[in-house]
Amino acid sequence: MDTVKLLAVVEIPRDIRIRCQSSECTHPVFRHIHLVHINNALRIYGAGCFKKQFDGQPAASSTPKFTSPNGRHLTYEEQQLLAENATLLIQKFESECQTESDKQTAMYSSNPPAAQAINFSSQAATFENHVCQHISVIHAMQMIRTRYGVDPTLPGWSGLVLTEMEKYNRKLT
Repeated sequence: MDTVKLLAVVEIPRDIRIRCQSSECTHPVFRHIHLVHINNALRIYGAGCFKKQFDGQPAASSTPKFTSPNGRHLTYEEQQLLAENATLLIQKFESECQTESDKQTAMYSSNPPAAQAINFSSQAATFENHVCQHISVIHAMQMIRTRYGVDPTLPGWSGLVLTEMEKYNRKLT
């Protein structure tokens, strides 16, 4: 059985189009380009071919690992990577995700949310606050996954996670 994972959905300008790699197609595509990892190979599909090829499989309804389901407009540099070596583009996306994750970790550890910064008189209160904060992060991330269909750990979503945490915390008080 093939291991299939949807890594990204991207978009490039119409005049830059790239060929769909479906064995039944090879049409030029520019919108909703699906980058799919199949076993040990990276393949590029247009939206129609992706749907036809993977219909009924988990990959067809999965959220892309590195982009939103609606796609990401590629920069000129990223367009070049897609055309020349799509694997390098995926490596760039992985690096961005790791960098964003590192930033979020540093942000939470060096500048904790206000509720965590309150100086409690007992260790029990501090522990309770930490647990509540952890639950609000989990809740916020789940809300974003559900509402927007994206992975909230991807670059650009941390502000929305913090906003959702604040809403959740206000409901608790």
